Amino acid sequence: MTTPERLLMRRRLEMERDRAKSDELARAVCEKEDRWVADFIANLAGAIGKIGRNKK
Repeated sequence: MTTPERLLMRRRLEMERDRAKSDELARAVCEKEDRWVADFIANLAGAIGKIGRNKK
């Protein structure tokens, strides 16, 4: 027989698991965004450097 306390405990555990999964997904998205931004800045810096060198 399942008591209300056990149901509550089970639900809390499910919520913790869901929160952990959500945090993992958020970290993965942030890491991808960080890589994209770093690549964008590097490409932009390279393009600006080329513009400056071509003005001879």
